[in-house]
This record gives sequence, structure tokens and C-alpha cells, in this order.
Amino acid sequence: MLIFWGHVENYAPLIAFTIVFLLCGVLVSRSVISIWWAVSSFCMAVLAHGLAIVFLPSLLYLLVRNSRLVKRWKSQGLSNQLLYLILGFIVSCIGYTLALKYWSSFRVFFLPLLPRLGDYQSSAILDWNHLYDLANLLLLLFPGLLVISFAQIAPLKRGRGADSAFGFVLAASACGLIALATVDARLGEWRDWDMLSVMVLPTVFLLFHVGISNRSRMSFVAVVLTIGLGFIDIGSRIMIKNDSRQAVAHFGDYIKREPHKSLNARQVLIDYYYAHGDSSSAKEHRLLRLRECPEYELNLIAQKHVDEGRFRLSLEAARQAWRINPEYSDACFNIGGSFFSLGQFDSALYYLEIADGMNPFNAQFAAILGVSHFRLGNSGKAEEYLKRSVSMDSTQTDALAVLTELYIARGKLAEASSMAVRLTELPNISPSVLMRIGIRFEEKEAHRQAAAVVKRAVDVGMDSTYVDSLVARYPNLAPFL
Repeated sequence: MLIFWGHVENYAPLIAFTIVFLLCGVLVSRSVISIWWAVSSFCMAVLAHGLAIVFLPSLLYLLVRNSRLVKRWKSQGLSNQLLYLILGFIVSCIGYTLALKYWSSFRVFFLPLLPRLGDYQSSAILDWNHLYDLANLLLLLFPGLLVISFAQIAPLKRGRGADSAFGFVLAASACGLIALATVDARLGEWRDWDMLSVMVLPTVFLLFHVGISNRSRMSFVAVVLTIGLGFIDIGSRIMIKNDSRQAVAHFGDYIKREPHKSLNARQVLIDYYYAHGDSSSAKEHRLLRLRECPEYELNLIAQKHVDEGRFRLSLEAARQAWRINPEYSDACFNIGGSFFSLGQFDSALYYLEIADGMNPFNAQFAAILGVSHFRLGNSGKAEEYLKRSVSMDSTQTDALAVLTELYIARGKLAEASSMAVRLTELPNISPSVLMRIGIRFEEKEAHRQAAAVVKRAVDVGMDSTYVDSLVARYPNLAPFL
């Protein structure tokens, strides 16, 4: 449905291909289709989003389901199976702990077992807030979870509902729930519900699969009731979203829950209040932000120092803000921007890339990253970031100017001319920027393009004496002015 309505985020195709993979897995388990259907749909899910790799064990189960090892496992008694599962769980916990301790990349993607001491913002598998979030997420995504779960207890005890596909769907469900509990969803934002919700799909699929397979009256009623609860839940959310007062109140609740993670969201709310003439509520939220989030005020101080040219002071203030809130991308950006203004481009790149990773849709972040790469001679990376910046914001002066310089340096005068035209059309363009571009064109003997840019510089306030000195320096430019 998301794809049909034009949703462009990668999660929509991930959801679609995950469902296709689950359906193919069931049909493969029943020997209806070839295993390659499941392999192909799994690969498509991984191409849609790398997180789908967590379902690899369920695909491996399909490959070995008829092997001697699996048959031996099924022949074991329930007590032996439980013993092996407990031993496997203990070994997995030990391996997980060792990986967290000695493998730095692992710590980026996965949560620790216990909260880190001294870090009030950290999450952990056995942290109460994390467990509460998971339970809340399961009920939000699957309102009928408890209803359909209780309805399957008796049939499963009698051995009904566990058909040939049950092992595969159970394996996929286990993979999803383990990923749900262990993957650090703060890769994109504090609570990346979109990403986490995909992990619940196999569990929903499992319960419906069992409910439909055992064909008991209780299961049929539970399935119908669960579907009805889902529609009621969706309907209530639609009603809330269409009532502006309820929607804003709901949005405000998220901000109150985690003010440090909602700095940008609070700004959206403040802008909303101003746009609708409620200046008192806007001012109230501004004061709350300053009181609850000291990193925001420190970042404002850093920005003020940048505007006044005191870059070392801005660096210190931005560092303090980032220490308080390591996920505050604006503070990280100001650290990188301060290093950039101090001419320390290697250090600037380090922090700017972190800021861009936390907020990849900020045109200014991408622009400064591109300029830093340009200064370091990384023309390929520079072009990538500058073009991304311009695609997000066509008025991004720094990106347009440096992209024009980059194309001139490469001898791509047609592309440079196109960028220069866009640059000259900006209403508040600096004449010094235009003169710099004009000089670059003239150095490549592109007299016509140089003249057009210089004329625009004069129109927006460039001193004519400077233009005279430029003509004296480049006499071939005079006939085109």
C-alpha cells in the first residue's frame, strides 16, 4: 500500500519483499515452488534495505530443512530440545558480550546487554525503557497480538497448526524478534520505529499462519477479531491525525518524552504555533527548550561566535554541546564548521561526515562537506556532496559556487556555465563570489562566460575600480564587457 501511494523511503520495498520472502518460504516448505524463489526474494529484500540480512538464518533453514541434522533434531524429545536451546542461548550471550567488548564496529550496530554507567542517554537490551518500548511497539503494530496468541495455545499443545512451513515461519519470527531486541535503532534517529516495525512482520505472519492452518473455530474467531482490532486502531489514528488539536497534542507528547532527542521536532512545533498565530505557545516551547536542553543554548552561542569570526570559541562551545548530546547533529556540524573556518579540513571532514550521517537531508551539511573535499583535492567526493546539496536546495550559494569552480578546473565549461547561470540568478548573491567565478573562467580563457558573471557582479554592487583592475590584468576580457 505504501508503494502504491508513492512512498519513496526504502522501508516500503523492504516490507513488500519481506512479505514476498515469507510467502515464498511457506510455499517452498510445502514443496510447491523451487527454493530459488525464496533466495531471489530474500536478495531483493536485502537490496531494498540491508537490515533484511537478519532473516538469513530462516533462509538457511529452508536449505537444510530435509537434512539429516534437522531430522535428528526433530527426533529429539522436548526436554532435550529445550536443553540444547538453553545451551545455545548461553553460548550466544557469551559470544555477543565478547563481540561488544572487542569489536568496535559491532558496538555501533548492536545494543549492550546492560546500560552503560554514566550515560543517561544509552539504551540496552535489559534496560526497562527499551523493554517497555518493545512491548509498546508490538501492541501498536499488532493490536490483536494477545487475542490471537491465546487462541493458538491449545491447538499447538495438541500438535495442530505446526505444519511443514511452521519451522520456517518460526525461524523468521525468531530472527525478527532477536533483531528487534538487539539492533541499535539510533542509526537514523532516537526511536527509529519505521525500521524496527519491519522486524515484527514475521511474528504477525506466524500467528496468522498458525491460526489459519489449524482451522479451529476459536482460531477463526481470533483471526477475524484481530483483523477488526487492526482496522479500529488504524481508524482511531486517522481520526487523530485529521484533528489538528489532537495531532499537535500527540506530537507534543513525543517531545516531552525525550526532549534531548526532539530538538528538531520541537522547532517544527514552534514554527507551527507561529504560523497559526499562537505566539504564546511558541514562546513557551522556546523557553522549555532552553531550560530542558542546555546543549541547544550552547550551540546558539557557538553559532554566534562563528558569525563574529571567533572560531576557536565556537569550537569550544560546540564541543560542550556535543558532549551533552552526542546525537545533536547541529552541534557536531558546528565543530566541523569551526575546523573548516580554521583551515583544518581533515578535522572538519571527520565531524562533518558524522553530522551528515545523523542528518543526511541537510543541504548545508552536504555543501560544507563538498567544499572541504574540494579544498583537500578530492574532486570526486566534492562533486558528489555538492550535487546532493544543490538537489536539496537550489539556492545553496556555497555549493553552486564551488561546483562551478570544480567544473571549470576539470575543463567542463558547459556544466560550469550552467551552474554559473543558476548562481547569477540568485537574488542575494555576493559580488565577491561572482568575481571569483569570473576570474576562474577567464583563467581558462572562457571570456564570454567570465564577462557575464562579472557584469552580474557589478549589478549587485561590485566596485567598478575592481573591475577596471581585473580588465588591466586580463586585457582579453575587455571586448566582452
